[in-house]
Amino acid sequence: SIKDNNIDFHEFPFVDINHTQLIEKIRSSSIDYMIFCRGGILKNEILSLRTKFIHLHPGIVPSYRGSTCFHYSILNENNSGVTAFIMDKGLDTGDIIYQKYFEKPSHKYLDEVYDPHIRSETLVELLTTKELPFSNLKKQDSTLGETYFIIHPVLKHIAILSCIDSNV
Repeated sequence: SIKDNNIDFHEFPFVDINHTQLIEKIRSSSIDYMIFCRGGILKNEILSLRTKFIHLHPGIVPSYRGSTCFHYSILNENNSGVTAFIMDKGLDTGDIIYQKYFEKPSHKYLDEVYDPHIRSETLVELLTTKELPFSNLKKQDSTLGETYFIIHPVLKHIAILSCIDSNV
């Protein structure tokens, strides 16, 4: 467990990634990198700190930026992937550290199981194959690719059906 291995951690009673208490905690730390695995937009105040945020995005950028990207990737390409990148002020436009492709699942639990699974698999591989500080970052061309927003329930259902029924 975290406590058994003397790993320093701090819990906050809020969910706002841009909360002033969190910004102050990061500002007073010597942390080089923090992992960011959920949705949300970091404000310039937090992005301008010395700590860099690594986002594990469920989409291969620049092709799939934005929200619910792995659903669109499953619909368009019959697979998906995760990109680890350094967050910047753009929406999923930061410098790429690492990308990993995944086959689509053979079950319907895309949000509950598949999404956290592909992000955690990518994180483990990233941390075991790349050395800090990260070098050879790949710049993104922000004019390429698509930005997706929350998927329509019918499209999401079609993506799920394509995972559990190979005839879809």
